[in-house]
Amino acid sequence: MARVRAALYLDFDNVFSGLIKQDPDVAIQFAKDPAAWLVRLTTSLTVDGPRRWLILRCYMNPGGWVPNPDSEAAQPRLYYSQFRPFFVNAGFEVIDCPRLTTPRTRPTSGWWSTPSTPSPTRSRSRSSSSPPAIPT
Repeated sequence: MARVRAALYLDFDNVFSGLIKQDPDVAIQFAKDPAAWLVRLTTSLTVDGPRRWLILRCYMNPGGWVPNPDSEAAQPRLYYSQFRPFFVNAGFEVIDCPRLTTPRTRPTSGWWSTPSTPSPTRSRSRSSSSPPAIPT
């Protein structure tokens, strides 16, 4: 039977954080033993034969974390980076994808907030029929 060429691109952060909300034990098993589910995926639900993995790639935020479901654990957070070696050992190429933005918070002051009094440099309102003044 011929082997089917296949590629697997895994967004670890989204899969793991979704799994841990549903069943923490399954999420930990998924992250600590990727070779087990990869073997099952190789032979399950195929039409033309078992899969031959040409690319196994895992995208992971090394600084990402979820709250530890074990309240008695020494660490209150489960960092994604602790699962990296398990994916490397299973044959995945792990690509670090750190967060590029910071979470937005509502500003209380600063240039981005609405001033309480109009600024002399800001026009309060502009008529749509007249174009903005061009300095000469």
